[in-house]
Amino acid sequence: MEVKESKYGRGVFATRNYIAGEVIEVSPVIELSAEDTAQIDKTLLYDYYFGWGEDGDRAAIALGN
Repeated sequence: MEVKESKYGRGVFATRNYIAGEVIEVSPVIELSAEDTAQIDKTLLYDYYFGWGEDGDRAAIALGN
């Protein structure tokens, strides 16, 4: 895979065909508590986190590609 520009901005693009279910990257994450997640929308990290946890009340920031 490679990171490059597209008409939508930067994106990650496959450089070969992948098999369904194949692991393409394993990355550490920073897990945020529900209290921290409530505050993250007010920061520059807003565009970089993912919903996390069974209830979706926590967040995680991926540190990989």
